Amino acid sequence: MMRNVPLILSLLSLLGALAACSGAERGAEEGSNNSAANNSQQNNTQNNNNNSLNNNQNNGVNNGANNGANNSANNGAPASRWRGVVVINEVIAAGDPTDQVELYNTSDASVDLSGWQVTDTPGDAATFAALPEGTTLPAKGYLLLEVSDDTLGFKLGGDEAFALYAPDGTLIDVADWDEGDSPAGGSWARLPDGAGDFQTTDAPTPGAPNE
Repeated sequence: MMRNVPLILSLLSLLGALAACSGAERGAEEGSNNSAANNSQQNNTQNNNNNSLNNNQNNGVNNGANNGANNSANNGAPASRWRGVVVINEVIAAGDPTDQVELYNTSDASVDLSGWQVTDTPGDAATFAALPEGTTLPAKGYLLLEVSDDTLGFKLGGDEAFALYAPDGTLIDVADWDEGDSPAGGSWARLPDGAGDFQTTDAPTPGAPNE
C-alpha cells in the first residue's frame, strides 16, 4: 500500500496543476469579458454624451435661428412700410399767423412719430428737424405741424418742398409745390384725403377732411 503513495501524490499534484491552469484560463477569460464589457459601457457612455452634445448644439442652432427670425420679423421691418400709411395731406404755405403742414394716418392703428424728421430741403440732412418724443398720429387721424423758425427751424415759401423721413432716414413722403399752388387763404392738399393727388384748394381745412 505504501508503494502506491508516490503515485497517488503525483496524481494529486497533476490534478492540482490542471485545476490551477483551468482557473487561470477562466480568470483570464472573465477578465477579458469584463474588460470588453467595460469598454462597451464606456463607448456607450461616450456615444450618449456625443449624442447629447450634438442634440444640444443642434437645439442651440435651431433656437438661435428661430429667435433671429422672430427678432427680424418683429424688429427688422423696413421703414418704407410707412409709405402710404403716414402721408403729408395738406400744406398751408401762406398761413396766418403761421405756416402749417397736416399729416394724415390712413391706417386703423396709431403711429408713434417720435424721432421722425421733416425738412424743407429734401436731401439736405443739415436742415432736418426731429419731431418731439411722444408725438403720435392717431388712427385715421390728423396731426398739424406748425412750421416756423421757432418750431422747426425753417419756414415755408411759395415755391417749396416739404419732406417727411422715418428715424432711420428713409423718405416716407414729400410734397412739392410751385408759386401760387398754396396761395394766401388757400392750401395745397390731397383730394381725397390720404391717397389723392395734390390740388389747390380755396380754403384750408387743418385737422379736418380736405375739400
